[in-house]
Amino acid sequence: FKVKFNRGSWFPYDPFVPAPEPKPSGKGFKQFIFKAHWVDPSLMRDHLTHDVTRALGGLAPRVTHTNFILNGKYHGIYGLTESVLKDYFTRMGLEGDGNLYKAVNHNANFKAKADAMVGYEKKMNVDGGSDDLALLLQQIADAPVDFQSFEETVGQTIDLDLYFAYSVANSYSNNRDAF
Repeated sequence: FKVKFNRGSWFPYDPFVPAPEPKPSGKGFKQFIFKAHWVDPSLMRDHLTHDVTRALGGLAPRVTHTNFILNGKYHGIYGLTESVLKDYFTRMGLEGDGNLYKAVNHNANFKAKADAMVGYEKKMNVDGGSDDLALLLQQIADAPVDFQSFEETVGQTIDLDLYFAYSVANSYSNNRDAF
């Protein structure tokens, strides 16, 4: 489930800070994502993945668990994940006006293709171009298999340390329901 707060409303509390009483979170939150963890009966892999990613110096949204009740009907324990949008980037001290892509199906892969956007949708800077994505996919497709060459080409476009932190954490936790 994705929960958005309409008409300029914001959820005023920070659910990612444990406290006996809810604490106001400054500006608040515009949306949350509730994950069912359909392939993780332990309900811990996603949380573990994000914690390990941050411990390795990577970037990851905050997560917690919640009992999800919608219109009075209990749906179970869900993972509550911070939405990775402009507010997340601001909180992390990063620019919030660049391109942000979301993989929407298996066509979102690292293959060069005529239309780089196949398999992706834009979540930030939606009216801007996607030349950066096309460049990255082409660099990955053309990169030699040795690490130094890969680092010299692809490493100029993306921060490989951040990518490796994310990849290692997902592999370590066997997080097949990755986000």
